[in-house]
Amino acid sequence: MRIELVYIGILLFILGFSFNSVFDTIESRFATGGSNDLDNPSDRITSDAIHLYEDKLVVEKSNLRYASVEDTKSMEPLLSSNSHVIEAEADVDSLEIGDIISFSKENKIIVHSIVSIGSDSNGWYALTKGYNNDFIDDWRVRSFELKGVVVGVLN
Repeated sequence: MRIELVYIGILLFILGFSFNSVFDTIESRFATGGSNDLDNPSDRITSDAIHLYEDKLVVEKSNLRYASVEDTKSMEPLLSSNSHVIEAEADVDSLEIGDIISFSKENKIIVHSIVSIGSDSNGWYALTKGYNNDFIDDWRVRSFELKGVVVGVLN
């Protein structure tokens, strides 16, 4: 009787694993072409924290915020008036070149990509640029101006 329970337990484990993998399969997509090696945002949400169900998408990450995007064309083609961003808390020690951050400047919350990180007598700063801009912004983003780091984009 005891060996039969072991076999049943193993069978249930295998069935449970197989059933779970049917609904939690990650498919790959390939973007082909292109010759420019750009600085891309850091991977802040691992695939095991994303769960797709028939009626919802669940992201297991604490302290996320959601915001719509005003279309200024500076971050096109990634962000437009149809875009929504999901942001996590921005820790200056984890930010890297290529990360997309939101920050307060000129009485607005701006979303741009980090092109340089440094420090001076006033402390940490980031230089930013819109993807669609030909110039680096003429300000230094300070840690107290950070609102978040973009971890997802919905269009």
